[in-house]
Amino acid sequence: MARSSEPASASRYEHRNARRESLLPQNRTAPEEGTNALPEETEQEDTNALPFDYRMTRISISTELNAWIVAHEAGDIIAFIQHMCHKHDIEIGTHNDLVQMLEDANEANTALEAQQTSLQEEIRDKDVVIRHLESSARSRSEPPAPEGRTTKSTKIPDPPLFEGPSQDVDNWLPRMRNKLKANKDHFPTEELKIAYIESRVSGAAAKHIAPRMRDTSLNPFLEAEEVLSVINKVYGDRNRRYTA
Repeated sequence: MARSSEPASASRYEHRNARRESLLPQNRTAPEEGTNALPEETEQEDTNALPFDYRMTRISISTELNAWIVAHEAGDIIAFIQHMCHKHDIEIGTHNDLVQMLEDANEANTALEAQQTSLQEEIRDKDVVIRHLESSARSRSEPPAPEGRTTKSTKIPDPPLFEGPSQDVDNWLPRMRNKLKANKDHFPTEELKIAYIESRVSGAAAKHIAPRMRDTSLNPFLEAEEVLSVINKVYGDRNRRYTA
């Protein structure tokens, strides 16, 4: 305190004074620069709650501080420092409480997000079960198809029996082919088609296909179209020749 006239000391007090001004009530006026007189004894502010003489908060330079210590000793300065430290501790505590509240809120939010994710997964699992149950219910409500029976195409009329030259082979052959095509589900194999054609050929015409129909034939019919081709060769050219 004895080196109050040094510029570094004055600068240090000016810096601390600015900090002190932000922590204390602001409805006072600072002393004029360059005066060494202590603050006036009259004070209009309500400072009864403070543990130190409020007038010392107007000290701004080292000479004023020295004068105060000479007049009042250092008790108020110590009380002032303790008061500011306590106030600082309170502010730090409040700050820490706010930080803790923020951390608690973040943890609660994280827990809610995890719970929401779990509920969404549970809902998806239940949706899968519901769809499965609905599908099972629909399956049980539909009448089962008769065992061994399938829906076949509507049977069209059979072509007339073909017996020989007295009939128009050019009219009979298309009717036979249309029958085999429209009711192909009735004749799923070539053997069935050949057997059906044989059942619709009789008389003299049957003699032309009979040799290849026998089980002992060395050249049996393998396709239905081969049977129709033989009938067409035997009777088709002849009918067209008679017509001409």
